Amino acid sequence: MKKILLTCVCAIALSACSNMNMNTAASNTSTTPTWKDAQSNEFIPTNQRAAAALIAAAGNKLDKSRPLIVATLANINALEESSPFGRIVAEQVSGEFTHSGY
Repeated sequence: MKKILLTCVCAIALSACSNMNMNTAASNTSTTPTWKDAQSNEFIPTNQRAAAALIAAAGNKLDKSRPLIVATLANINALEESSPFGRIVAEQVSGEFTHSGY
């Protein structure tokens, strides 16, 4: 009797795990961004416009022959922490400065 009860309990416990991957089909049908989606996104042009505004505001105060350091955006509550977003913005802004000859 104990073996039958133990077998039933194990079967019920294992059947509870059988639906753990139900979202696999749903995640396979989700849309992932394409290059065309990325191209039409305003994120990069917005960062480029921000860098252009910084360059314009600096005017002749920046010397193109000297190095320029661009820092990442940081968590205001923990300045030693950055994020992928902060690093991407810094990379795009520094790229625009480089493109402008700095």
